[in-house]
Amino acid sequence: MKRRAQPWLGTLVDITIADALEDDALNACFNVAFARIAEIHQLMSFHDPASDVSRINAALPGTSIEVHLHTCEVLRTALDMKAASDGLFDIGCAGQLVEWGYLPPVHRGAARYRSGQSVLELEAGQRVRKTDASLIDLGGIAKGYAVDQAVAALK
Repeated sequence: MKRRAQPWLGTLVDITIADALEDDALNACFNVAFARIAEIHQLMSFHDPASDVSRINAALPGTSIEVHLHTCEVLRTALDMKAASDGLFDIGCAGQLVEWGYLPPVHRGAARYRSGQSVLELEAGQRVRKTDASLIDLGGIAKGYAVDQAVAALK
């Protein structure tokens, strides 16, 4: 077994691959997997001002934003999870996480977290409409999605 680890998505991503492959092929597998995880990180990072998440957070209510297909898929799943959990899973809780010090205060003027408040809605295509000044954070779902994408890239 060969292992590699890199810091992504606010954690240390550790990948283990059976070493039945030649070193060059094994390294190529690690590169493919980490590249996919890096892509998800760049799209869904709360900290990166160029990420889809930061662009959504910076948008005024009523603004429609085009996002990457990966971000759209994660947002759709997150909204479904919120509905299925009666609001217990809520990506709109980022303001509370900032208040508690778990996330940095990078977005000024954000509304305080209000349980049950809808922060965004999905539109046609890959567009998202911001419906509230609250912040979103995909940390509770993006990590699992990134792992799924890395595994899919290796198949």
